[in-house]
Amino acid sequence: MANIALDWSDRDVTFKDRQLTVSNDEVRLALHDHRMIKDKRMFPVEQATLRDSYDAQQSFFNRIESSLSTKLIDVVPTEAYFAYWIERLVRFDRHNNDSGIMGTAKPAELVAAYIKVYGDQASITNLCKQFDVAPPKFGS
Repeated sequence: MANIALDWSDRDVTFKDRQLTVSNDEVRLALHDHRMIKDKRMFPVEQATLRDSYDAQQSFFNRIESSLSTKLIDVVPTEAYFAYWIERLVRFDRHNNDSGIMGTAKPAELVAAYIKVYGDQASITNLCKQFDVAPPKFGS
């Protein structure tokens, strides 16, 4: 599901036997830091599902990076399969902010903030370097 969200700006999908609409706004809103949300129901259905998929993707990328770092797998064949997806994640370039729903933050800034809070910055940075992809700018 995360790959669909990274690759499409607006798409209807069937996921776990239910219809979901993956839209620019839902994809970006799912990146919210939960500590900043005051509403008891933090993430509506699509956002919660997207968030779960982002978390699963982060875990997967961490395992790939660990396997590469320990030389369990080789960079060249791994890069052929996964460089595209890591680049889509860190650039988040399929999701403009035309609606302004996330304020003035650029999509790549939103995903960098998400990785900073919920992911492993070092792992994503190392994976980017191994795949020759510009890593996210995590800020301070």
